[in-house]
Amino acid sequence: MKFQLRASACAVLCAATTPVVAAEDVWNEVGDAGQTMSDAQTITGAPGLLDRINGTLGDNGDVDLYEICLDFPADFSAIATSTVGGPSPLLFLFNDAGMGVKFAGSSDSFAPTWFDNLFIGAAGHYFLAVASRDALALNLTGQQIWTQNTGGQFAPNGPGANEHLDEWNFTEGSNQGQYTVEIRGVDFFPPVPSPGALALLGIAGLLFTRRRRS
Repeated sequence: MKFQLRASACAVLCAATTPVVAAEDVWNEVGDAGQTMSDAQTITGAPGLLDRINGTLGDNGDVDLYEICLDFPADFSAIATSTVGGPSPLLFLFNDAGMGVKFAGSSDSFAPTWFDNLFIGAAGHYFLAVASRDALALNLTGQQIWTQNTGGQFAPNGPGANEHLDEWNFTEGSNQGQYTVEIRGVDFFPPVPSPGALALLGIAGLLFTRRRRS
């Protein structure tokens, strides 16, 4: 139900033609973002465009997966850097079904990792993964979705390219620490109302309809 509400909210935002300026344009990771579609951290807030994500990758290999509303595909970009002088994290993008869209890793591990709008299709609901340098995205049968050559942006090109993300593997257990991702073309999801709030809204709508009929 929450997924449907978020997807619907994103669809409404994607229909907008003019970006709205948000009161707060930064998302700070809450706790530890999950690594799969079922436990990804949804970026919610006041209506407006997201400018930056701040987070921390844990020890021995880690991935932070964020659920994002990519409402302006032509403007999309993401630049990931370490804020503690370490290697820049890898970036992965998946569609709403968990299928790989693209991967990027800088050839110089200390240079920024970047995405532009290459390979981006329609506006909508996506998942952005920020990962340690040794992270491998795997499908349900343990096959790599990307061969993960560095030095550019790559559409899925591994033996598991035709299946959705299931898990991650870490080859070295590298430690990355804090990072920042400067991002464009992405909007905040509106917060999902609680079931109680939805019930109250339904009652209010019913009363309003009855009043109009009377």
